[in-house]
Amino acid sequence: MAIYINSFALSQGSYSITLSSAVTAYNLRSDLINNHGWDGVEAIEVKLTINSGVLIKSNTSTTALVVDLVSGSTLTLTNNGTIRGHYGSGGTASAGAIGGSGGSGFNAISLSNVSASIINTGEISGGGGGGGASGGTNSAAQEDAEGDCEEFATSTGTAGGRGAGGSFASNVSNGGGLGTAGSAGAAGTNYVHALCRESFAGGSPGAAGKAISVLTGGSRTISNSGSINGANS
Repeated sequence: MAIYINSFALSQGSYSITLSSAVTAYNLRSDLINNHGWDGVEAIEVKLTINSGVLIKSNTSTTALVVDLVSGSTLTLTNNGTIRGHYGSGGTASAGAIGGSGGSGFNAISLSNVSASIINTGEISGGGGGGGASGGTNSAAQEDAEGDCEEFATSTGTAGGRGAGGSFASNVSNGGGLGTAGSAGAAGTNYVHALCRESFAGGSPGAAGKAISVLTGGSRTISNSGSINGANS
């Protein structure tokens, strides 16, 4: 739940909102309609401020800060805190199989039907992509009289690491850092036996989340003295 240090209509069609506590998956449109009296139809001017020390993060299904207003609307976003997309999960490892792919990181901000001016003194980061799991292997203890392998045993690769994002500023293992893709998993190398080796490829890396995703009807200008991790287009 958002806690507002102040929230009021500046004039007809003009609103000011300041967020002073952590929010997960903040949707500006919904907040304006549900809590501030906007009709959802007329173009508006919004000033949104995120205070220092406040974390706005995404969950596992959406962007951290979603802005989808009406054509002709303007937003001045002053971020003194942290806006961060959720991390991509690491790929799953399986016995004797190709490594699982890493999950994609989530975006920090999405802009639709609004002209946004972003003043950033804090952090805006897309979630890091998850790392691919390493591949599993098959190997045999011996060859039979015809030279065929028998008595196969399998081994499991290593799971991929999660990316950075959400409440986590750092990645794990081969997961991507804030706003960067994960790394692919390595091919299987952990053979149970020395003979008749068969290895499987590692999983694909997860894509990076964007710091700012500009969607239909959206535009942005940025003044940045903080940190922005990830694409902003």
